[in-house]
Amino acid sequence: MDKRGDYVLDLTKESENFQISGNGQTIERDSKKFLKWPRYVKKIEFKEVSKEFDETKKTRLLKYWADWVDRNMKE
Repeated sequence: MDKRGDYVLDLTKESENFQISGNGQTIERDSKKFLKWPRYVKKIEFKEVSKEFDETKKTRLLKYWADWVDRNMKE
């Protein structure tokens, strides 16, 4: 919370690797990024999406496609 009692989420560090959005107001000041919600808000929402691709979670689809072609093109 800031001095006025509003809710603040500091995005400065996280914004390097993630895209963060939400129902708060985006503020950029002194090379810092924040999401800010008024103190009277009833619902705070934000979504964080990774900008980096995780090599360990990728799936090669060529084998599945080749199997499908073999099954469906035999006629």
